[in-house]
Amino acid sequence: MLVLAGLLVAGLMAGCSTAPPNVPFTLGTAHRNLAYCNSQSLDLYIPRGAVTGPLPIAMYVHRGGMTADDKSDLSPVFLDALASAGYAVASVNYRLAPGSRFPAQIEDVKCAIRYLRAKAPKYGLNASEIFAFGTSVGGQLVTLAALTGPRSPWDAGPYATEPSNLRAVADMFGPANLTERASGFSPSGIQQVFGSGARRDLILASPTHFVAANSPPILIVQGVNETKVLESQSIELYKDLKAAGDQTQLVLVRNMGHMFVQAGSKPINPSLRQIAHDVVSFFGEYRHGVRSGDPPGGWPALDLHRDGADLQRPPAQMTLVPGKPSRLVQIGPHPRADLAPCVRLHPTVAARCLPWWLPGWLPTMIN
Repeated sequence: MLVLAGLLVAGLMAGCSTAPPNVPFTLGTAHRNLAYCNSQSLDLYIPRGAVTGPLPIAMYVHRGGMTADDKSDLSPVFLDALASAGYAVASVNYRLAPGSRFPAQIEDVKCAIRYLRAKAPKYGLNASEIFAFGTSVGGQLVTLAALTGPRSPWDAGPYATEPSNLRAVADMFGPANLTERASGFSPSGIQQVFGSGARRDLILASPTHFVAANSPPILIVQGVNETKVLESQSIELYKDLKAAGDQTQLVLVRNMGHMFVQAGSKPINPSLRQIAHDVVSFFGEYRHGVRSGDPPGGWPALDLHRDGADLQRPPAQMTLVPGKPSRLVQIGPHPRADLAPCVRLHPTVAARCLPWWLPGWLPTMIN
């Protein structure tokens, strides 16, 4: 009876465990819970298959307002898309507030980059090709890491001889300017993360504060129906990067709220799987040996997803230029079967194949 009771208690305790689940991975080997800095850990996923050289790395940084969540937040859709393209994927934990207030989080992210460089030979990784992507505050953190370069005051802790620069990042609906309520940080959230509402602290945690010429390329993904981190945040960052002359692309996703949640009766467009492939393609543009700024074939990079209704009210800082031959994007099915050879950036999007005025096309031309 005592043994049975003990087993019952153990079973109940196991059922109530708060241990995060492992992200499933069938495309290779998962090295889980590797300790890196400040008692933090990361998971490293190495795809199997014939490899001609060291693998590029894509590092994921999770959401959670800097107060919650962990590395298990990595979407299998993004993991599989990147692994299938030959990337090793690292998903990292970082210290959380209020126990550890900002800048502990960005210090850990930059330390994770340095760790991956230091351990690259052990795992067959390419230390010169480290990319990063993140959701919500994870997007904010990877963008901060990219914009602050290889050495910064936030480069504290182990692996000090390694730089923390990134080749390119994908910022998915990350806060960009914390001095604005549109960033999604509530007064209580600011108190938890920063310990005060001092404007200086909010500025230093804002990617827009660090935008400068020659920054790493940044892909920005934003839901049009977002109600937490508002669309204006991504547009402001996009505008600042463009003004600085940096390589950036903005993908505005229709019918999407926060964290890829469908808003309304229609599915998000582009789909989650297509967004993952967009990230893979964007990173691929900036691999060694690929000309910066142009995807294969020399066609302009995709800047924006919009539908016809949205084109009637474009954002003020994006100028529609009738007749301009570059950055022409169609949303919706290809209108003419005889144009199949046109370069297709997406299954339902063709670029710069026809004049902007041809009936059936919904062009967006970015100045």
